[in-house]
Amino acid sequence: MKASILSLGLALLLIRQGAALIKCIQGDGSDLTAKDCASEEAALCYQPKFTEYTGLAAGDYGCGTCTAAGKTKDTDCTECTGNDGNACNTPVATGADFKCHTYTINEDSTAFTKTATATCKRLAATVVKCNMPGSVFDNTFTVANSGCGPCDSAAKAANKCAECDSAECNTMPSPIKCIQGDGSDMTAKNCLPAQGEAAPTKCSQAKFLEYTGLAAGQNYACGACAANSGATCQDCDGNTDAACNTKIETAESFKCYDYEVKKEKSTDCDSALIPLL
Repeated sequence: MKASILSLGLALLLIRQGAALIKCIQGDGSDLTAKDCASEEAALCYQPKFTEYTGLAAGDYGCGTCTAAGKTKDTDCTECTGNDGNACNTPVATGADFKCHTYTINEDSTAFTKTATATCKRLAATVVKCNMPGSVFDNTFTVANSGCGPCDSAAKAANKCAECDSAECNTMPSPIKCIQGDGSDMTAKNCLPAQGEAAPTKCSQAKFLEYTGLAAGQNYACGACAANSGATCQDCDGNTDAACNTKIETAESFKCYDYEVKKEKSTDCDSALIPLL
């Protein structure tokens, strides 16, 4: 009985010793030759993870698990089941790099500023795509992946983010210019959107009433006239070069007499009583 057990153990040992080693790419990736793993215990190969529009994580290729290599599986490292023929941890096929603009909010949180151009990495089958701040202004919005790739779905649905499909296509439209205020400063200034609102596309100003003058209570401003204000306000389509709500040219004022109808009144007249002759 003991002899049988010893024979079985020896046979299993011989089988284990004769097991083929798996092959993995190993090292920093400069040599992509599949090499036998040093340990018979190795069943997996690992490699740096490729993240769309960002690129490869830092790290090496090797035998074993991501954890054993000091990496986090599916975060900066991926694993595959090895075999004794070809390495499974081959580099992923990538497409040509492209560039997108990136944006940050300015110091007073009133507008986004184009700050840099980022290099975007992609897989071979991945389309070129850039993102940027959308038509609805949100000063807490952060451009995804430095402008590379698509918008976050929620931000896109809320129009806080916009996408386009070519390299460096994510250029935000310039704001329109309008004269703003009470008219003491007639300099055209950029119209900045309010939090949670779209950028203005019109300028407005007080309406000139013929023979009367400018309507009271209406300043020069960005944005369309308020509803039901047509009697005192007029607006125009804004542009990025100059304000459309310029001062209305008027001729020299003149004077006219004003008349009003007076109602006739009867007046009681007292008189002395004169005796009849």
